[in-house]
Amino acid sequence: MTCEHVNTCSFIQHMSKKVPFTINMVKIKYCEFNKNRCARYGLLRVFKMEKIPDDLWPSDDMKALELSELKLNEARKKLYGCSREEIPV
Repeated sequence: MTCEHVNTCSFIQHMSKKVPFTINMVKIKYCEFNKNRCARYGLLRVFKMEKIPDDLWPSDDMKALELSELKLNEARKKLYGCSREEIPV
């Protein structure tokens, strides 16, 4: 199933000028056939992130996890007034 963000993805737009052949392969692998494996799509789906860094590659799970942790810390601060590290035991 094709990703509904393929035409508006800032990564695709940003990188297609720099490495068009590579981006075509990325679009086939992630956008057209396996959007659920895309780190960018996961952040959009789970966290409803409005701004994802343009340089986040679909395969960059580690950076996506770091961004996820930042979003979780923001949510913790809203809920509890502190981050995970600051929650008293």
